[in-house]
Amino acid sequence: MSITLRLTRYWFGKSMNEFVVNDLKINKNTVVDWYMFYREVCMIACVNESAKLGEGAIVEIDESLFGKMKYGRGKRVKGSWVFGGIQSLKNLFSAWWPIVRKRNCLQ
Repeated sequence: MSITLRLTRYWFGKSMNEFVVNDLKINKNTVVDWYMFYREVCMIACVNESAKLGEGAIVEIDESLFGKMKYGRGKRVKGSWVFGGIQSLKNLFSAWWPIVRKRNCLQ
């Protein structure tokens, strides 16, 4: 399998840069450049596929993971994903905060 395909697979799997450098035997800067390229491609796709919600409406969307970190380390935390949004239209505001069990269930 080519290095580019393996690098893409690692990016989708959210692999750490150091792991990819050691596994594929490539330069750290190469991994960083490719990861930035993949992010840029996704961003362009999101912008091109976005839908207009309405005239004069501003919508802000965010996600957060609420859980307890043990010893303040940078390890993954088990918890609840909360996706929130606020829409403002002139003087009217609406908000929503659905709690989801798995982050990928909104796809």
